[in-house]
Amino acid sequence: MKGTLMAAWMNSAKKLYGSEIVEKNMKQANWDKDHIIKPTEDIQEDIPKKIMAGIAKDVGIPVSEVWQAIGKENIYSFFKLYPSYFKQQNLFSFLSSMDDIHTIITNKMPGATPPRLIMEVISNTEAKITYISKREMYDYLYGLMLGAAEFFNEKLEITPLAKGPGTATFKLKFEKPIISRKTYLLNKFLSFGFIKSVELKSAILTTVTTLGLLLIISPIIPENFNTLVLAPLLLLTSFISSKMMNKPLKNIIDTIENIKSRKFFLTTEITTNDQYEKLNSSLNEYKKSITNDLIAFKGITDEMDSFGETFTRISSEMNQTSSEISQVVEQVAAGVMNQAEETESSVFILNQNIDSLKEIVDKENQSKDLLENVVKEINEGYNAVKETTENLQSIISQFSTLKDNADKLELKTKDINEVVETVTSIAEQTNLLALNASIEAARAGEHGRGFSVVAEEIRKLAEESKKAASSISEDLQSFTISINNIVKDIENQFVILRDESTKLDKVAQSNYQSTLSIRSVTDSIIGMINQLTTETESIAQIYNKIESLAAIAEENSASAQEVSANVSQYTSKIKDMSQNIIEFKKLTEQFKEDLDKYQI
Repeated sequence: MKGTLMAAWMNSAKKLYGSEIVEKNMKQANWDKDHIIKPTEDIQEDIPKKIMAGIAKDVGIPVSEVWQAIGKENIYSFFKLYPSYFKQQNLFSFLSSMDDIHTIITNKMPGATPPRLIMEVISNTEAKITYISKREMYDYLYGLMLGAAEFFNEKLEITPLAKGPGTATFKLKFEKPIISRKTYLLNKFLSFGFIKSVELKSAILTTVTTLGLLLIISPIIPENFNTLVLAPLLLLTSFISSKMMNKPLKNIIDTIENIKSRKFFLTTEITTNDQYEKLNSSLNEYKKSITNDLIAFKGITDEMDSFGETFTRISSEMNQTSSEISQVVEQVAAGVMNQAEETESSVFILNQNIDSLKEIVDKENQSKDLLENVVKEINEGYNAVKETTENLQSIISQFSTLKDNADKLELKTKDINEVVETVTSIAEQTNLLALNASIEAARAGEHGRGFSVVAEEIRKLAEESKKAASSISEDLQSFTISINNIVKDIENQFVILRDESTKLDKVAQSNYQSTLSIRSVTDSIIGMINQLTTETESIAQIYNKIESLAAIAEENSASAQEVSANVSQYTSKIKDMSQNIIEFKKLTEQFKEDLDKYQI
């Protein structure tokens, strides 16, 4: 089964029973409701049957009624697709052509196996149609025939005659006569079962009639008048015989006139058992052949008309698109020309910038050398400061030693002062003892005089010792004060020197960090200068490429102008094609009108 029929069935089912029920049963039959059915797609036979069975169950009617309703609705679906097939004079003509219509449509679908619908006339208003198909879609066919009767607004009685595997036969009784049948008994009688020649039949009839008349009139006519009577009698009997034998010719002439009038739906069958019957059969076969061709032509015209409408729409869209493309191409051409000019201007400006950049790079390289020298001098200054700091630390260490020695000297001075104080105390005591000795010597008189002299000398010595000790004490005090002042100065200078050393060390460390930062910045600057040099060289290479791009832009500009001209020509051709398509559609419509003159 091909996709065209499946799509028609699903569309009809949705119209009859709603999309929700149909899509539900499509899902239950493992069929994707969003699947796009292609006309030539092969569909499994059981899928539509499962869907229709599910629909019948949901709506509560026999599945046979569902198929009949689908068949009836499909008539109108097919009418929209192939309206020319329905331009027939009556229902019988349409049903008779269904077999040919099936064949014509399915011949365009490789692998399709259409059912056969063989029509056989059994009376003026009755026919027998035989359906042959392995699908056994009897109820669907029944619905199709009911739908066709409704479409042509005719009454149709359908009586099932027989059903078997893959085949079914129905008797159809039409409201209007479907065929004209005439039997010419004289022609049939004179054939005697084997004579097919009309001339021979006419001769036999003439002979028999003449002999019969002669037998009747010869007794009453004088013998001398026999010859005179025989000639008119032969003429009369020949005329009558010829007239009677050629009566079927009128039906044949009517058939030919119908053919000339393009009325192929009128069929007349005659029975004469001679050439006239054969000639009439040949004419009917010719009419059948022409009818089949007309059916095919009508289908083709429907497709041509549909194709023409589609092509007209596409050509209109192409015309609009080509106009838009033409505008875009013109804009692109203008843009390309502008781009070429801007590229050329950019190349000139870039060339100037590259020259300026080269000068900057040269100056930066000179600055790099100066910067490297400055960094070198800063490093040397840092090393000198570091050395000074180290020397200052040595001096601080020496000052510390000197301070310690001054402190020790101060202590020694204090020790000496204590000794002097002891000496002074001893001198005072000695002086006091000498005074006491003098007093005692005076008391002793003459005996104590020598002792008194000694005591006086001792007193004088004690006085001198006291003075010497006092002088030493004063000198020591002065010396101690000087030493203390020196020690204080040393301490002050030590503190100052230590603070300055600390500051200098901090400055040296800061200078060292600054030197490292300057070195890092210098390295970065040198790297940037080197990178700038490299980028300058790259820009110079880009400049060369841009020069090439400028040349390409000029070529593109010329190409764009050429493309613009070609697109304009293409647009003109599209317009011509659109006009030709309109003319083609007019011819198709004219052809359809001409075909519609043939009444099948």
